[in-house]
Amino acid sequence: MTNFFCLAALIAALTSQNGNDSKCSTPSYVVKENETFKVELLSNPSTGYAWYIAKKGGSTGVDSVGHSYHVAYVGMPSTGGKETFEFKGVSKGISTLTLYYTRPWEKDKPAQVREIVVEVK
Repeated sequence: MTNFFCLAALIAALTSQNGNDSKCSTPSYVVKENETFKVELLSNPSTGYAWYIAKKGGSTGVDSVGHSYHVAYVGMPSTGGKETFEFKGVSKGISTLTLYYTRPWEKDKPAQVREIVVEVK
């Protein structure tokens, strides 16, 4: 049920783009060393917004290894889609990844903040 509310809050923020800082519940990933995992987030770059890796906290046991964007409906402009970040667990420990959904030229609070806790075993 929490995931439903998190998704609803994200959709509301993406459609209104009102600049409110909204945090969803923190997902946790547990991976082995050298194992990769993906984080998928709704996005609509036609509005100027995109997801950015803001910081890595805790140990530096996680590296970014890829980033892509996929439109939801091919041939329908401005419908948005999904950004996918791929990370790799490189050393044991716990890290917190923070991603911001923002326009790069705006210095205000991001529209969305997503914190991801990763444990590398």
